[in-house]
Amino acid sequence: ATHEGRRGKGYCRCLLEALEDIARYLGLKKLLLCSTNDPLVKSTWQHLAFDFATDEHLLQWDTPHSDLVYLQNTTQMHKDVPPAGIYR
Repeated sequence: ATHEGRRGKGYCRCLLEALEDIARYLGLKKLLLCSTNDPLVKSTWQHLAFDFATDEHLLQWDTPHSDLVYLQNTTQMHKDVPPAGIYR
């Protein structure tokens, strides 16, 4: 989590852009993450273009549950890796 006094300064977006650059380099098309169920945290991920991943999505992507990290009080989220420069 980001310290309250440092929120809204773009640190998360900057980190996400770097991860997207790496994903593009590796030829990955989608990012998956395990988010807490906290409404503020989920809202942050949604603001960064993540959506909730359903069991149907995982089947469609041929992603077995055993390949994912599941923690208590969490949900899986996803987004397509955007083309380079979409935020810049």
